[in-house]
Amino acid sequence: MAKIPADAAPETKTAVEAALDLALHNLMDMLEGFWRLESGPSHSVEYALQVRVRDGSGAPVETISLSPSKLVLPIAYWRWARDREFR
Repeated sequence: MAKIPADAAPETKTAVEAALDLALHNLMDMLEGFWRLESGPSHSVEYALQVRVRDGSGAPVETISLSPSKLVLPIAYWRWARDREFR
């Protein structure tokens, strides 16, 4: 949103915000596994969002799964969008 020219028409700003909202909403749903993602006739795929903690040498110490968590990401996103925190 910060990249939209200051003199852009209000309709342009509204359209950009709506497109951003839809894209991010769908991304949250995809990360939460709301849609089955096919990978051939007998396989599916799942996207996952994780945080990995590594020690000073780069070796993994801990992995924390953030998704799929069923509703956590979409709820956080909806609050963020509701409060108009697009930047």
